Amino acid sequence: MLNATFDAMPYGHRRQYAHWIADARKPETRRRRIGQAMERIRAGQRRG
Repeated sequence: MLNATFDAMPYGHRRQYAHWIADARKPETRRRRIGQAMERIRAGQRRG
């Protein structure tokens, strides 16, 4: 379900999420951002 929702998002929105997660320097921050991204995607929110 989450994968399908993410795949249905416009390319630019997917790219924003990917960059936001990848820009985190610490692994803990990456994990936290992944969790936040999953919640936002499930809720239908876009990044930014």
